Amino acid sequence: MNSSDLVDPIGDLLNLHHVLEAEHDDGDKGNFLFGWQCENPFASSLITKASKGARELNRVQYSYLEEDKLLVDRIRQVHKALDGVTCEDAFCGAGATALLVTFAAYLQASHIKELYFIPPIYFSLHFALRLFGVRARPISAHHAFERQFTMNLPEKRTFLILTDPIWYAGVPVPTSVLEAIRQWQQHTGSVVIIDGSFQYMPWNDVVAEPTAHLDPALTIRLISPSKSLCVAGYRFAYLLIPKDWRKKLSHIYTNIYASASAETIAFGHEAVRAMQERQLTKSLVNIIRNRHAALRAEAKIESDVSATCGYFVFEKLKYELPAHYVRMGGEFFDQPRFPGYTRINLLSPSFHLLGRATWP
Repeated sequence: MNSSDLVDPIGDLLNLHHVLEAEHDDGDKGNFLFGWQCENPFASSLITKASKGARELNRVQYSYLEEDKLLVDRIRQVHKALDGVTCEDAFCGAGATALLVTFAAYLQASHIKELYFIPPIYFSLHFALRLFGVRARPISAHHAFERQFTMNLPEKRTFLILTDPIWYAGVPVPTSVLEAIRQWQQHTGSVVIIDGSFQYMPWNDVVAEPTAHLDPALTIRLISPSKSLCVAGYRFAYLLIPKDWRKKLSHIYTNIYASASAETIAFGHEAVRAMQERQLTKSLVNIIRNRHAALRAEAKIESDVSATCGYFVFEKLKYELPAHYVRMGGEFFDQPRFPGYTRINLLSPSFHLLGRATWP
């Protein structure tokens, strides 16, 4: 076999996203039916409160999001209420991607050359790991919702990254998989990183997250209220971290991203409140659930994958769209085993293309 015969599926995945950006303007700036822009008719109160809070902050001095102790305390209290578990610490940042890049930079700065992952992981993380020269090794050929899924966990202390829920399909990682990881984590002392950006949007409103019960001294969880509240104009996310991880991340994060805007800090406080109150999320989930049920009832979609959370589903679209309409099939998510399937955003600004002037 020569070098031209070697397959690089991650390189292909990253190239697909690059082509989407460069040739299709992110699919009409992400507004296409399979993209990431969302409509949120319930966001005005949250935005008003965040704007008011920003006006009350000092706009003359530098402010550092990761040093806001009141916000950290609020996050810990909220997760105690949501999950029944008190996390050791929280580290805030300007969006999920910023924190993923910070983690990749930490690995490089610590001379860590490889880690393991359960596919899929977000393409921005693949990009960051490659940028910093860290090899990502899959421990499965399948995604956790597939019947054929098995894991080949390494018998050594290492880093393992997984995404929960599996965002493009709206499916959480099964609790049996998480329990196997918990036992392996205790056996090896490995650090597990959960990209939980889309957590806390269950369709059945059972909020407590099973990932909260992994070893708190060896687990990092990424939470993105900007995504779960569908208010992407603000950049805010945080890591639930062991107490000894703050110093490992703070210097790197600050030197890449510097200080935060007053708007970001104010939104962080209001977003965490909204996460705990749940009203905004419940209103969004009601739309998501009703739209999905209507599409299924009208035979416009069908799938062997049963979505239970988030606003993305992975289905066969049985409805005719305009010719040459940009789609995001499994190839965008390291998923070649569902031909004809595509990701659909149930809150997309282009949802009207599915045949009604208004939708539930």
